[in-house]
Amino acid sequence: LIDIARAEGEDRDHYLEAYLGFAERSWTALTPAEFELVRAHVVPNDFPETVSAYDAMAVGAGFLPAAKGGAHTWHRALFFLPGNG
Repeated sequence: LIDIARAEGEDRDHYLEAYLGFAERSWTALTPAEFELVRAHVVPNDFPETVSAYDAMAVGAGFLPAAKGGAHTWHRALFFLPGNG
């Protein structure tokens, strides 16, 4: 799974403020109008979980907790393997 993840204890509102603030400062190739399209997508559609929540969902579905791969800002690579049994 490669997706965004909130920090442990971080609520969605703080995540959105931090993520969109970072993106607006860093994604300099976008025009203001293009960035508003990003914001218009992210705010109603992105509901990131914490890594521990992904682990709990995986274990509940019969997988092992994730092997953690790379991380870049809020983006994570998580690898889930089937559980034993």
